[in-house]
Amino acid sequence: MEKLNIEIPKWKVVRYCEVVYKDSQIIVNGRDEMHNYYSLFPKVMLSTSVDSKFKKTSEKEPHTFKLPSDKEGLLKITLHFQGHYKETPVSVDFNSFSATSQVYKLSFDPFTLAWEPPIPLY
Repeated sequence: MEKLNIEIPKWKVVRYCEVVYKDSQIIVNGRDEMHNYYSLFPKVMLSTSVDSKFKKTSEKEPHTFKLPSDKEGLLKITLHFQGHYKETPVSVDFNSFSATSQVYKLSFDPFTLAWEPPIPLY
């Protein structure tokens, strides 16, 4: 594009993540822009602020984690991507006490290789 003297327009990679808390389980799924299920995360990691030693990893979709009742509360969910745009892992916070489900909008700038803060949608 340099040789043609054409500026490359700026754009962002936008992804969606759904977190559901049901029956002492956390379920993490990718969603597309129409909010249909989408295979997006090859690996998801779960940790909790209650116990720093509690860490779980899932490499199979849907990413499902059994959550003991003493680990409920503020959870950190780390999402890993395929890496087509050199995305680094990004984390979202989910509070199992105050929500049963949450969809997050994730925006990645492939020019700076940086994530914007995740936006909880609904």
